[in-house]
Amino acid sequence: MAGKRIALFAGQADESYQSRFITGFLRSAFEAGFDVCIFSMYLKYQDTPEREQGESNIFSLMSPDRFDAAVILKDSIQTENAARELELRLKETFDKPVLVIENESEFYPSIFT
Repeated sequence: MAGKRIALFAGQADESYQSRFITGFLRSAFEAGFDVCIFSMYLKYQDTPEREQGESNIFSLMSPDRFDAAVILKDSIQTENAARELELRLKETFDKPVLVIENESEFYPSIFT
């Protein structure tokens, strides 16, 4: 039987806050028997519309049928409309738990650290 998987969405995962959050999240998830796949934009902010589209495409690589839950580090995704489009896509295609961190969500529960 395959293990449980969580999709974690972030912008610029190597930045200080995101890195610390992800380190703690991975530790807790692994202890609970979950695998975690991180989908991260290389940079939080993009300087051209083409880069905005290209960078945010990373989020579309998540196959909803392969995951049991999702977490969005929403405040770290600063590219215009990328976080909103991600939430809308999940709402349409993903019927499992989603949690938003560090920002409000119209669709999902949110927590602030």
